[in-house]
Amino acid sequence: MFEPKNVTYERVDDLPLLLEQQKRMGVQKLLDKNFSTHGNWQGLTLGWVASIWLGYILSQVDHRLSYVQAWAEKRLSTLRVIVHSPPKSDLEENATRSLATRLIWPGFSNFERQIFQQSNGCQLFDWVYCQELTAHRK
Repeated sequence: MFEPKNVTYERVDDLPLLLEQQKRMGVQKLLDKNFSTHGNWQGLTLGWVASIWLGYILSQVDHRLSYVQAWAEKRLSTLRVIVHSPPKSDLEENATRSLATRLIWPGFSNFERQIFQQSNGCQLFDWVYCQELTAHRK
């Protein structure tokens, strides 16, 4: 006898493209290299949390920390495939707020210099700015 399968779906939108572009640019690895975390940091690396947050910012044109977790929960299957880890608790507001306080000088200037060299002159935040302009024009 045929048993019906439980099928779930989720919107993928532009998230795989945004995260893959960051991966190709080496954003996660360079963030992990240039910014330290304390010994209690667990789960996704700082670089992955930042990349997912940046993916949220670009995809939703919204930088508010309090919405990232709810947004990510609707895309858990997609994030698991891309990140190879379940990111649910890593994106709580406290974790992303902790991340935001860590992305400060002098590590940022080293990160920006390295990402610029690695991406053949395409600065990450110029790319972000272009994406936001495109989103606002639609």
